[in-house]
Amino acid sequence: MEQLKKTILVAAFSLPLMFVAACDQDGPMEEAGESLDEATEDLDDSFQ
Repeated sequence: MEQLKKTILVAAFSLPLMFVAACDQDGPMEEAGESLDEATEDLDDSFQ
């Protein structure tokens, strides 16, 4: 039973770190969002 608790504890702390590490590269939606942000900023700058 103690081994199961340790395994669950390690998994609980390891899984979030794996998700954070997996997000190093931008996916297509991230790139599209950044392009949209830049376009919005450019449009805002043109009105000023």
